[in-house]
Amino acid sequence: MQAATHLAGAALTLAVARGFGMEVGPFEVGAMMLGSLLPDIDTTTAGAGRYIRPVSSWLESKYGHRTVTHSLLFAVLVSLPFWLLWPGVGLALFLGIFSHLLLDTANVNGLPYLLFPVRHTFWFLPSRRSRIRYGSSQETTLAVILALSGVALWPLSADTFSTEVRRLIASPETAVVDYANWRDTNEVFAELDGFNSDTQEKVEGKYRVIEALGRRGVLVEDEAGNAYQVAENGQIVAYRVRVQKGAALAVLDSRVSVGGRLLRDVLAAVPPDARVYFTGELQLSAPVNIPPPAAGTFARIAGTDRLTLHSARPADLSPFAASYVVAGSLVARLSAGAGRSGVRSRQEAGLSFELPAEASRTEARTVTLSGLPSLAGVLVERGANVLEGQPLARYVLLADLADLDTQMTSKRRDVAEAKAQRARARASFEQQRDTLGRTLAPAQEAAQIQARLYALGAVARVDMEQAQMRAQAVDDQMTALGLNYSDTAAQARARADGLALDLQALQGKRARSAAAQVVRSPVAGKVAEVRVKDATQAGVSVDVVIISTLATAPTAPVKASSLY
Repeated sequence: MQAATHLAGAALTLAVARGFGMEVGPFEVGAMMLGSLLPDIDTTTAGAGRYIRPVSSWLESKYGHRTVTHSLLFAVLVSLPFWLLWPGVGLALFLGIFSHLLLDTANVNGLPYLLFPVRHTFWFLPSRRSRIRYGSSQETTLAVILALSGVALWPLSADTFSTEVRRLIASPETAVVDYANWRDTNEVFAELDGFNSDTQEKVEGKYRVIEALGRRGVLVEDEAGNAYQVAENGQIVAYRVRVQKGAALAVLDSRVSVGGRLLRDVLAAVPPDARVYFTGELQLSAPVNIPPPAAGTFARIAGTDRLTLHSARPADLSPFAASYVVAGSLVARLSAGAGRSGVRSRQEAGLSFELPAEASRTEARTVTLSGLPSLAGVLVERGANVLEGQPLARYVLLADLADLDTQMTSKRRDVAEAKAQRARARASFEQQRDTLGRTLAPAQEAAQIQARLYALGAVARVDMEQAQMRAQAVDDQMTALGLNYSDTAAQARARADGLALDLQALQGKRARSAAAQVVRSPVAGKVAEVRVKDATQAGVSVDVVIISTLATAPTAPVKASSLY
């Protein structure tokens, strides 16, 4: 066969190999073309042999044409070293040589040493009349057919022949296979033709494939961000699903545990230029109101306090950023475009998923209550609103303070009684003072009258002295009453003050005892979780998680684990 025919055969072989999954680049193309011409180095009249005449002349004189270089042994020995160093190039070289041998079996002379050193002539065509002569019009026709076949198969081989077969079938099930093959290296799109089973609207157009639904179908996304299940029982029932490979991507799948964190921590870890989808289950501390999806679309998030996520976007989670996650894990799928330079590594694309360290839970404050006698000492429950300084737990029951309360009650009664006695003593003093005052004034006036009369000689001295003695006696009673009241009032005041001090001391003692038994909230906020941390003979340890409005400084990040 002529060199042009072998090159046409190599072109067809290249298209077929590409269709069966062989990676084809410039080096593979060159190796295939070279291999298709290489066996003819055993003759000086062929194109390849003319360029290396010393070698071809020696081979032709020693072995003859179509002998050792036209054998499977030659194909293996030449291509094996290349295959060990560069498998793709080695395979292309072998296939190029093999295509040359296959075409030569269609020649009238066949291949006598295909199984060198065993001599046995092989013909591809059994009838001698159908075998092709060198340089004939039949060979020209064959070369044209081979070349045109290669050109026709080349675009079909781009995504392998199996992919083209699946495109002919064009079902949701075949779309799953193509998505699984390309999801880690490329964007994946689906051309849909069908209808929406919920709204009965006709569906046509190109959608991004974002998730495989087992073997039964795929989850797709439109330009507006709405998601749809493409499956027998999904939102979209498709007559045809033709999957297409899009631009190259750098992809990272990371699994991360988010229990004991805020959803805000998860969203803060999302790289700014990456496309991110979250899948997993989360148990929240309190129910959230998930808005219903648009009519005829798939709900990426389902549940209230126990959320199920399927390819949820950061925008879908952002309304619940302040929610506290009690338990759960997510698989974050991050992707970034490869740009003009082709496929980039994850590092070059800036793909990483790192959650803040535990100390950076910006609004989650954990208060540990150690050694509680029982859970009855916990004074709050999940969902309760607490103020800063509000008691969260008490280490003893209120009955333990009953004795102090009884003593304080008794002291309060004593203080009240002392104040009442003091008031009664004052009232008695004032009553007696008023009575003596009414007696003293007439007695003093009578004594003065007797003194004037005595001065005039109208009365005897004895009468004057008696009147003065009566007035002095009343005045002495008044003085004695005042002195007695002063002493009584001082004693009553001292007793009342002493009782008040005793009461104040009891109140202080009770306050100190109560303060020592109570753990108070360091911040104002909402109780997100009350969980038993440990239970021993010494008591129960409980963690109370409070979602507050206070922020703390972030610390070193915690890396998520990569799935690949």
